[in-house]
Amino acid sequence: MSPSLQISASPSRSIWSSPNSKDLRVTVRRDHLEESLSISSRALKACPALKDELTDGSIILNFDPLVFRIIVEYLDNGRGLDRLIQGPQILLSFAKAWHIARVLELSEVLNRLIDIFRQEYIRLLHNELQIEADGEPFIELRNYIGLYTAAEKFLVDFHAGIWRREKDVSERLERMPPDIGRHIEEQWKCLVDSDGAQDRILHVSDYFKLDKKKLKERRWRLYTKPPTVVSRPSSSRLGTSPSLVHTANHEDHTLSHSQSTNSLMGRMKVRLEGIFSVNGEPVVLAEPRVIPDLMETFRPDSAVSDRAPFMPPTLEEGRRRAKEMAEEDSTDSSGSGGPGSLTESMRKVVGEQNDAH
Repeated sequence: MSPSLQISASPSRSIWSSPNSKDLRVTVRRDHLEESLSISSRALKACPALKDELTDGSIILNFDPLVFRIIVEYLDNGRGLDRLIQGPQILLSFAKAWHIARVLELSEVLNRLIDIFRQEYIRLLHNELQIEADGEPFIELRNYIGLYTAAEKFLVDFHAGIWRREKDVSERLERMPPDIGRHIEEQWKCLVDSDGAQDRILHVSDYFKLDKKKLKERRWRLYTKPPTVVSRPSSSRLGTSPSLVHTANHEDHTLSHSQSTNSLMGRMKVRLEGIFSVNGEPVVLAEPRVIPDLMETFRPDSAVSDRAPFMPPTLEEGRRRAKEMAEEDSTDSSGSGGPGSLTESMRKVVGEQNDAH
């Protein structure tokens, strides 16, 4: 698959020129894409996670290299993030950038992403432009960050808002993971019924933004490999090889076909509750070494629901909870609970549902 992002040379000071002694030279590798670049000391200072986790020659394994390059350049000079909205799959670029910034705990970058894509959303609305249905951004977020994140909610609202003037979105939603399609449809109906008054992207600019405290609640791992030592003549060592210094005028490149094939063959299919591939299959491809972390990340505390945690419980869920509570009351009271306990449990659950609605 060809990269979804076409990045032109930036007129600003380049971080891809010959590195100085304080810069870090790293390789970023994911799927069939690989890129070697230099991270400036200024960018490292702005991102403690990179400074703490990387050494010269490290290999980063779970970031999209093209999007990572844009984010690191932004850390260096404060410009360039708007290039994420220039490709054909801008929402996939958003998801990849969110993944990187979330792992690196860059709250300022996350909120800047919301600002940039909110402005693009307003532009699309004003010009009555459409976007294609694409489940890939949601799969990207779920594979690397998790379910029902702020970014996922933003993408749900983005699709629903852009399609607000459509008479029927059922055909578009067929390309989405089933539960995502339902959430988009619910928000779409809400926007249609309110004539756009409930548009959270348009009317509440800070709704999807995160503060630094929330980033500390849960952390994600930066997957890296130590530098690879290769015996070569001194003139072509890793530190001085011109082929490993990516300049602003150098064309983006990919691995050879055989390397790409081997990369895919090394992956395994994993079935994770609530995770779907782009075509709707309940499996994802993952490298064997990251499977334990994936299983732990997506291990359900209980039966997985297709409803987001911020949605009110259904009547069936309320009845199930009432039954469970009644059984607990009966056990705790050593047989003295009787029908009174069940009635009390039902009142409790119904009261919760009424409060939620």
